[in-house]
Amino acid sequence: METKICAKCKQEKKYEEFDKHPGTTNGLHPRCKECRKPQHKQYYQKNKEKWVESDKKQRLADPEKYKAKNKRAQDTYRANPENTIKLRYLKARYGLSIEDYEAMNTKQNGLCAICNGPPTGRWDRLHVDHSHTTNKVRKLLCFHCNAMLGNAKDSLATLTAAIEYLKLYP
Repeated sequence: METKICAKCKQEKKYEEFDKHPGTTNGLHPRCKECRKPQHKQYYQKNKEKWVESDKKQRLADPEKYKAKNKRAQDTYRANPENTIKLRYLKARYGLSIEDYEAMNTKQNGLCAICNGPPTGRWDRLHVDHSHTTNKVRKLLCFHCNAMLGNAKDSLATLTAAIEYLKLYP
């Protein structure tokens, strides 16, 4: 395991903790990724339109490569739930741990609490449904059922009107 000392924080770190830099003798940037984060964030904010356009061009130029890259990122994300955005989000937004979420998911047999269907949508997982007035967690829903409640603003009157509408126009 090769290590190097960061030029900014002066800590000895593994090579993986440094970005590649072809202009240096060892091929690594002098500052570690952690120390460069503020610089990256500032640069991105200044050049956001340029980054978005560049990303779009790469996606359109080679969609299969982009899908493969996205798949690898998703696999990495799912393989390590203890160090993910999902964990932080569940905790901050709903006060749930991964274990709480998984227990709810198991109790519902991995199915939506409204339509009894499997997870649908972009992330292929059930979404946490909660009351927007009390912020209390209710159950897990598929993307479509969660969006339906959200779009109806959890209004029984709106949902009842929608049911009556569907009865009139089957």
